[in-house]
Amino acid sequence: ITDTMVHVHTVSNQQSVLYGLQLRRYNYVTPKNYLDYIENYKRLLVANRQNIDDVVNRLGTGLERLAKAAVEVAEMSKSLAEQEVFLAAKSKENEELIAEITQKKAVAEEKHQFAVEKEETLVVQKADIIENKAE
Repeated sequence: ITDTMVHVHTVSNQQSVLYGLQLRRYNYVTPKNYLDYIENYKRLLVANRQNIDDVVNRLGTGLERLAKAAVEVAEMSKSLAEQEVFLAAKSKENEELIAEITQKKAVAEEKHQFAVEKEETLVVQKADIIENKAE
């Protein structure tokens, strides 16, 4: 870094001389200019390091959150797999229960139909009995 700063100061001095020869205007490079150059470099270096540190911290926080989210997703996936097994068992039980209810409903419907037919037969027989008694 120091070699670069010395080089820049030296080239500035040389360019000032050329500027003076070509345009007849003089620009002086003083030790104060060199010290200001170093001070500006230090200020920019501190600012850039702070920016880089901020970016590193943000990226680190983001990576931590991503890792935490990955762990949570793994746990949720495991929980989901367990609940899918439970849900499949309950679905099978529900299907069996629906089949049983459908079967019992069919039996009840048959009994109801039989009862309706029997009642109609009894009504006819009652009417016949009443007719026979009336004669």
